[in-house]
Order: sequence, then C-alpha cells, then structure tokens
Amino acid sequence: MKPRPFAPRASASSQRGRGRRATKTGGRHRTGRRRSCRRAGMWSSGEQILVRRIVGGRIWFAHGATVVQDEPELVVFWLPQGAAIAAPEGEILHQWTLSVRPYEPASVLMLSPGDRAHALLADEHSLERGWYVNLETRTRTPRGIDIDDHYLDLWAYPDGRWEWLDEDELAEALEVGAITPEGAEAARAEGERVVAEWPFPTGWEDWRPPPEWEPPPLPEGWDVV
Repeated sequence: MKPRPFAPRASASSQRGRGRRATKTGGRHRTGRRRSCRRAGMWSSGEQILVRRIVGGRIWFAHGATVVQDEPELVVFWLPQGAAIAAPEGEILHQWTLSVRPYEPASVLMLSPGDRAHALLADEHSLERGWYVNLETRTRTPRGIDIDDHYLDLWAYPDGRWEWLDEDELAEALEVGAITPEGAEAARAEGERVVAEWPFPTGWEDWRPPPEWEPPPLPEGWDVV
C-alpha cells in the first residue's frame, strides 16, 4: 500500500463490478439493529487505540484511531484529518524511515469486516469518488490493531467500475519473497470476492463523529514491534 491521499486514480483498465449494480448497498449501521453478543476485551465507542500497518516485520504506518463500533461482524474506527501519523519516507520493500506529521487527507472511516482479509475505507467524498479496498489481515494487540498489508489493493468507483492498485508492489514482493505465491493468490481472490459482493455504498458515508471527539494522539511506544 503506497502512502497516498484517499482519492481515485484515473485508469483506462478500470473494470465493471461483476454482475452487480453500483447502487447495491452493503452492511449499513442502523439504529435499533439487533446487536451481537459482545466478546470480552472489545472496545467501546469513543475509545482510542493504536493502529499500525506492518510490512515485512517493520512498521509502515502508525497512528491513533477512535473506535466507532466494535462488533464481531464489523469493526469501524476513525482517523481524522490533522491527527498525528507516523508515515514513511522511502520505498516499500526497501529502505524507509518514519516521520511524525499531521494526517492531511480527508478524515476517513476504516471498516474491517469480521475475519475477512480486507478493509474498506470510506469518507465524505466516497459517493462521488469511490472506495479504497485494502487487502490485509489484522491482529488485535493489547493496544489496538496491527495490520499485515498484502501489497495488492483495489479501487471501487461509484458507477460500478473498479481497478487493481499496487500490482507493481505485489510483483516486487513476490520477487523478493516478502509474500508467497499462495499469499498473493489469496489476496487477489479476496479482492475478487469484494468486487463480486459489491458492498458499496457502505452505509457509513454520511457518518460524522460526535463534536466532542478530538483527534487521537500517537501513543508513546508506537514504534515498538
């Protein structure tokens, strides 16, 4: 996953969602919806956690996030514009350093569905621009979530088109052994499942944080893996 603003990229190779209409909606948050039984150790809405993306055993991104929802079927957390983020300077799979600076793109919700190997990124512009699908697996830690990035991602457009992202990173990861052929195949299959399901719009595009929520800090010790 390259560091990039949450925005689409033009591409002549964009494809159409497989037999799905772009108007189909995925899981929505509904007032009064029956809630699943909560597991011990789950977070409360408004709780601040540490989120890190790990590449090859090293931190690629780290930032605080505020929990919006923590349910077995969907975890949602919020990264607001202006929050402190440790972001990379350099190239993935090579050498990079991390510097702490304000998060500049639009505030974003990260939707992590159950034990699926992807997350959906939605913001206030998604209905016009689209959604970033990050292919990943997640591990809960005592402080938050560590994300194992699978290099390949995709962009889903509001009109039903979609395109792969970062295929060059996946190819290089395969070449240097950072991901196995089986892992790469599994990541691509997960992306194809998302396209087939077409869970867009997510139902979270109009969500706004409570006015008292402040940007979460980058906790001390964020750089200890």
